[in-house]
Amino acid sequence: MAKASLSKSGLPNEVALAIRELGEHLKIARKRRQETQAHFAKRLLAATTTLIRMEAGDPGVSIGTWATALWALGMLPQIRRLAHPDDDTLGKTLEMRRLPKSVRMAKTGAHDEF
Repeated sequence: MAKASLSKSGLPNEVALAIRELGEHLKIARKRRQETQAHFAKRLLAATTTLIRMEAGDPGVSIGTWATALWALGMLPQIRRLAHPDDDTLGKTLEMRRLPKSVRMAKTGAHDEF
């Protein structure tokens, strides 16, 4: 029997809920396309049990399998936006705070070359 992963049991509730919702969304998308679990799993090159785990929101399924499922559903562009630097509002705010208040020319007599 497989050993329980601390990363699975220690997930914050919000993370576990988000993964369960992702699994439910995957299930709805598969059903809209009228694909059986067996057929869709075959397209993912995964076992049917893996797809069942995904649809149940099991956080132990690899991100590669999730990405392949989204690709098979034509939803890969959505995964490309995950954690995109342009969407990192907090990171941008912190970066702006670190910028110098003013910038001065170096006294070495350097010239701008354009």
